[in-house]
Order: sequence, then C-alpha cells, then structure tokens
Amino acid sequence: MAGCVVGEPASAPGQRVTLLAIDGGGIRGLIPGTILAFLEARLQELDGPDARLADYFDCIAGTSTGGLITAMLAAPGDHGRPLFAASDINRFYLDNGPLIFPQKRCGMAAAMAALTRPRYNGKYLQGKIRKMLGETRVRDTLTNVVIPTFDVRLLQPTIFSTYDAKSMPLKNALLSDICISTSAAPTYLPAHCFQTTDDATGKVREFDLIDGGVAANNPTMVAMTQITKKIMVKDKEELYPVKPSDCGKFLVLSVGTGSTSDQGMYTARQCSRWGIVRWLRNKGMAPIIDIFMAASSDLVDIHAAVMFQSLHSDGDYLRIQDNTLHGDAATVDAATRDNMRALVRDRRADAGAAGVEGQRRDRQVTVAANTVGVTVRARAKEDERELISSSHPPLTRFARLSSPSTETTATASGPHLVTVACRMALAALAADGSSVSGGSRGGSSVDRVSGEWLNVVRVDSERGGVGRVGNGRTRCRRGLPLRIRRWLLAGWHRQ
Repeated sequence: MAGCVVGEPASAPGQRVTLLAIDGGGIRGLIPGTILAFLEARLQELDGPDARLADYFDCIAGTSTGGLITAMLAAPGDHGRPLFAASDINRFYLDNGPLIFPQKRCGMAAAMAALTRPRYNGKYLQGKIRKMLGETRVRDTLTNVVIPTFDVRLLQPTIFSTYDAKSMPLKNALLSDICISTSAAPTYLPAHCFQTTDDATGKVREFDLIDGGVAANNPTMVAMTQITKKIMVKDKEELYPVKPSDCGKFLVLSVGTGSTSDQGMYTARQCSRWGIVRWLRNKGMAPIIDIFMAASSDLVDIHAAVMFQSLHSDGDYLRIQDNTLHGDAATVDAATRDNMRALVRDRRADAGAAGVEGQRRDRQVTVAANTVGVTVRARAKEDERELISSSHPPLTRFARLSSPSTETTATASGPHLVTVACRMALAALAADGSSVSGGSRGGSSVDRVSGEWLNVVRVDSERGGVGRVGNGRTRCRRGLPLRIRRWLLAGWHRQ
C-alpha cells in the first residue's frame, strides 16, 4: 500500500555508502524483522531468489536485538552466501521468543527475585545464539557490521565492527559473544564476560559487557563514525572513492523497533511517587531502562536528521519508526503468542485487501511524477484532473485526482529500488489502510506495481515534517516516512 516516489536516476556503483541501522527493543525485533523481510522479498522479485540484504548494504549496524538481526543478515553460510534470509528473522523470534522471555506469574516471590537478579537467566538465548553462529567471528561477515556494547568494568562503550576486527585482532571476537553481550539489557538479562586472544603476540583482552542500548540504542551515528574512520585511513577498498567530508554520499536506512510517543507511557504525577524500586520495576517493565533507550534512539535520530538537512541531503536519510505502540506491544519482553502475532500483523495489514479499502475511503489522490526514469499514467474524467506545476526538484509535476474510482498506475523504468524503498517504508508503517501525509517537499502516488493496489498518499504542504498512517488523521512528526524523495535514488547495486 505504499506510494511510489520518483526522482533522479541512479549514480555509478561505488559512489555511495549504504547503511542499514537497526534499533534495539527485545521482542519488538519483530517490527524491523517484518520490514526487512518485506524489502528483501521485493528485491528477490527484481533480482532473483538469491538476493539478500547484505548484497545491497556496505554496512549493517544493530544494537541489542538489532545486533542479533545484524548478525543473522551478515553471517556467512554455504557457498559464501548469508546464513539467514530476512524472512528467517521473524521465524526466529516467533519460535524462540517464549523460551527467551518465559512469561512468569506475578507475585511477591517474583517481585523479590526481580530485585536481586535479572528477570531472565539468558541460558536459552546464549545456547541458541552459539548454535546459530558457531565459530563465526566478526571479521568473517559478508558485509561490514557495527554492533555497540557497553563495558561495565571500563564504564565506556565498546564498539565491535568488521573494520576494527581486520586490523585489531583483540577486537575480532566471536559473533555469538558479541550478540549475547549487546542483548544483555540490565535487569532483563545477565551481563556477559569473554576473552579474546591475539595469536601473534599472545595478548589477551577481557570484556565485561552489557546491552549497547544504554549508550547507543540507535546505532546510526556509531556506524557512520566507524565508516568515516575507515574512509580517513584511505584503505584501498570499496569505500575509498568517498572522501571523509562527503557526508552527503551516505544513504542511510534507520529502522526502529517502535515507541509509545503518540500514546504516552508515564506521567510526571506517576513518576513523582516512585522510589528506586519502582524506577527499576513497575508493572513488569523497567522504566529507567526504557527511558534511557528511548532517549538514546530519539536523540540519535534528531542528530542524524539535522546533520543531513544541514548538508542539503535530508533525502538520503530515512527513519522508519512506529510511534503508536501501547500495552504489551510497548514492552521488550512480552513474548506471548498474541502479542507477537499482533506486532507482525499490524505491519502486514496493508499487504493485501486493505490497500483496496484504503483507496476507496480516500477521495483525494496526489500523484508525483518525474520526467526521468518513471512513467505515471492517470485515468480519469478530464474535468476531475488538475495539473499543478512544481519547480522543486526532483518532482516536476503533480496531478490531483478527485474521483475515488480513478485508476492510477506507475511504472518504474528507472532505478527499481525507488519503488521498492517507498513501498517498504510506507507499508511498514500502515496499520489500517488509511492515509499518509507528507512534507512540503514530498510527493507520492497511488500506484499499481506488480499487480497490487497501493495506498492513497496525499501531500500536506502547509505543515512541516511528515505525517504517519492512522485513521485518516494527519499526525505531523519529524522525518517520517516520505523523506524518501531522493533516498536510494543514487541506486543500490549488487556487488
């Protein structure tokens, strides 16, 4: 049900650094899992069944549950191909979530236990990760990865990356140890300790790590820093054509695990009565941890958005975040079957008939057309069509159609990933097939791609920021989801 945003043609391979960043969020990893499976499936339609996300990103970064997803996408399997497809991510959570986060009965004994030890012992998760990833080390990944953790002994972040592992043997840890560490959320799972050895010198380094989400729950800026370091040393590899000052050469897709910012979680009146116990455990949640991680994610998003805007490259940064979570869906460990199915179902709601329903409900359709690479055809009565010229690149024309029965089709004859990216971004956020509103620089369409009716998208040029899907209302939020205009328009090319 996403729209098709059109724009400039692709640039030559090697001229862009593509980054996928995945937030932490426990069982809410089902949200990015659904989004990424959607994207990979569309790429497979275009490039064949062997296409994997690791083929399209120069770097994949993840924190906590995002770190586990990162490892699954980049770990090598047979014949030098990724060990897992994106479609395996949700299968992992659905099959193992109830065993990783067993739902315990509430009571005085459980409450007292939560004050003296982590809520979960982590043994099942550790065993599962070790079985999945085996002896794979971080330098063995098929694309560059960046996974933040936090060292409680040194009281500083420890960032594991393929870049560092290739030049620093003591940072070339087992991928399984890194995933266990970055998932060790305080109060939920135990901290993890392991050692690495430099075979050449015999030096040993010990790591005492917890969840990287306490420092960088959104790993976007951490990953960009690692990439910039790589560029600055001028290694003669694939990133060398991009100069350290060329921040505009980044193409960043940042995927969140959802938040409650639209619904609200706590009030000052509630918090004013809390002591240390309530801050650490309240109705099955750990408010202080949740607040730290939410703040980390949002501050990084703000920083990245402003940085790209200041470089006049705001179209090269896309943040996908569902801000409508509430109840069990907002927790990191509610691994009940009903909640997990809801987390997946709500992000697939627009994959089928809901697209048609959405088109029927909305009477106004805005079609954004570009003269390069994409053809848009609209069929309607002549008196229902109003053409409005626009000088703002990359959009050159708008066609406003009033009839709910109007058929509008779009054919991407240029870079196919424009269509894929737009469909993925909007479909991930749509919950009920209603409408999406975009900023004044945006443009979208109701289009027909691969035989599927997509959602109605309209431009709201009088309000800043970009709106979200939901119940036909225009809820204005910064950076979502139509800042897709030039994102990926330089193209992703399989290497």
